[in-house]
Amino acid sequence: MSPKNISPNNHIKEYLDYYCDLSYSPKLAVLLKGKWGCGKTWFINQYRERLNSQNKKSLYVSLYGVNNYSEIEDSLFQQLHPILASKQMVIAGKVFKGLLKGVLKIDLNNDGENDGTWSVSIPNIEIPKKFEDSNYSLLIFDDLERCNIDIKNILGYINSFVESPELKVVLIANEEEITDDTMYGKSKEKLIGKTFEIIPDFIGTLEDILKQVHNQDVRKFISGNQDLIEAFYKQAECKNLRILNQIILDFERIFEKLPQKAQNKEELLKDILEVLIIFSIEISYGTLQSKDISQIPEKLSKELAHASLKGMELIDCKDKENNAKEEKSFLQIFQKYTKIYDSIFLNGLCPDFSWWEQFFDKGVIDEESLEKLMPNSKYFQDENTPIWIKLWHYKMHTDNEFEGILREVDSKYINRYYKDIGIIKHITGLFLLFSDAGIYQKDKADILNEAKRYIDYLKSKNELDTKYSDNSLGSYMGLGFQAKDFQEFEDFDKYIKDSQEKLRLQNMPNEAQKILDIMNSDISKFRSMICIGYSTNSYKSEDKYYDIPILKYLKPKDFFSAVLTLSNENIYYVFSSLTDRYKYTDIQNRRLVDELNFLKQVQNLLKQKVLQREGRISGYLLSQSNEIHLQTTISHLENIKQSPQQNSTPTNYAKSPDPNTSSTIVGQIEP
Repeated sequence: MSPKNISPNNHIKEYLDYYCDLSYSPKLAVLLKGKWGCGKTWFINQYRERLNSQNKKSLYVSLYGVNNYSEIEDSLFQQLHPILASKQMVIAGKVFKGLLKGVLKIDLNNDGENDGTWSVSIPNIEIPKKFEDSNYSLLIFDDLERCNIDIKNILGYINSFVESPELKVVLIANEEEITDDTMYGKSKEKLIGKTFEIIPDFIGTLEDILKQVHNQDVRKFISGNQDLIEAFYKQAECKNLRILNQIILDFERIFEKLPQKAQNKEELLKDILEVLIIFSIEISYGTLQSKDISQIPEKLSKELAHASLKGMELIDCKDKENNAKEEKSFLQIFQKYTKIYDSIFLNGLCPDFSWWEQFFDKGVIDEESLEKLMPNSKYFQDENTPIWIKLWHYKMHTDNEFEGILREVDSKYINRYYKDIGIIKHITGLFLLFSDAGIYQKDKADILNEAKRYIDYLKSKNELDTKYSDNSLGSYMGLGFQAKDFQEFEDFDKYIKDSQEKLRLQNMPNEAQKILDIMNSDISKFRSMICIGYSTNSYKSEDKYYDIPILKYLKPKDFFSAVLTLSNENIYYVFSSLTDRYKYTDIQNRRLVDELNFLKQVQNLLKQKVLQREGRISGYLLSQSNEIHLQTTISHLENIKQSPQQNSTPTNYAKSPDPNTSSTIVGQIEP
């Protein structure tokens, strides 16, 4: 190890060497202290390997969750007698424990001679005697603060080992977690002879973690970027090395799911690693919730608009544990990372925030999204890259390149080349940004009016996509919208939504008829379209109406006539599907309550048909469909309609004409 990489805990190793080499027991233990995750256990495991290489032995006991002394003795027994404690012996334990009361000949140092006899009584073994003629150098008790035995009692128990003529004992603890300070302090004075604080050994730990990495490309990349990882750790003032282990393992998982061309992009891999480090540390410390990752761009942008960096108070990372419970603004969380602003506001994340939220919140690596997002990122710009994406990456161009790209995009925009609403929003946002910066000749009011005319044009050509939605994440195709905080952009976004809504209302009767046709041709698909939670891979591209009152656009007579053409089994299936449609949250059902009149008229038709088919199985099944499903659903929706919240939850669909609202009595359906 070079001088640069000398372990910060080298002096502790030297002292333990001296301590273990003593020919007698000093009858004082050594304490290794430090915060959780600083590498205490890793350090002692490394030292045990060092002893083992010198043909010296040690025993290790974790006190985490230990409730009584027999658990400690069982642990020691398993290490002293691995054969007797093997799985086979455990299986035969009931018989064996009744027989194993006697004298064992024990060879402690593998020299072929008995080192003495030891009277074994399970589980009440006399552990200290085991060491008297052995070459065990060290007895280690870890996780002292997590022991469930009273601190005074467990230290008294450990003291019996310390008082042994042959034993050297090491205790490992996070003293800050020991609640009974007074009692611990008094007992510690009598028991501990030397105390050392473990300093996180970043390089040593990282090198050890890399031994677990199977992918050679990942191992090489991480080794070459140790300084980068350490720099972010320092920026976060993070000393928890257990997080580092998870970061490396997660990076290997992500790397192996990246497209092959992405695995060869050094800049991309570095950015992924940086984001992974930042999110991992902040989530581990509780300053960031994984479910909030997708909200970062929007909220951080607003925070920046209301406060300068100089005016914001930095997070005191030295006291993260105390501050974790206090809600921090995103600006407070991320301002200590010097590159995070570039990643969010200039270059954009790749993968995007939504992808990272899914990764941290659910542990899912979305390979499909990786394939889609990568081509639009700055890492893969070439002559085949769409011109509007080149404009989005405006920072990468010279003045002449930018002016040429802007002219081409402007020309295509004016000539209505683009049909994708998401792309149109991107270009509009860029125009607004450039206008505000004084590098685009049109003012923002003209840009907004032109954008609205673009939407009107698509609507007139029946090319307006009513299904498009960027679900308020502020991005599309992995790229964040520029100027999204401008009032003009917000007005344009609202204009798109209003135009889509009007068009959807116009098309709703046709969409309702499609659902009726699907009910006759594929009843499972019908259920997946109107009920939440029934989608399958086969139907995931179909329209979903589980929160849209589309059934109100059907004539009850047409619906019931279509139902009667089905088999008895499928008729019952239709009405059970209606029950499932309304069984979820009241918020969803407050939108669907507009279908109540439709359901009541269907019920009237159903009751008439039950009377006509009385005495037949089909009549009985229709009656059951009404009593078990339809009547229950109607009562549920009536209660929701009458509740006070109904008036405070308006729905856009209420303004549209309802073909079922009529004073005319619906005629009977002939059998």
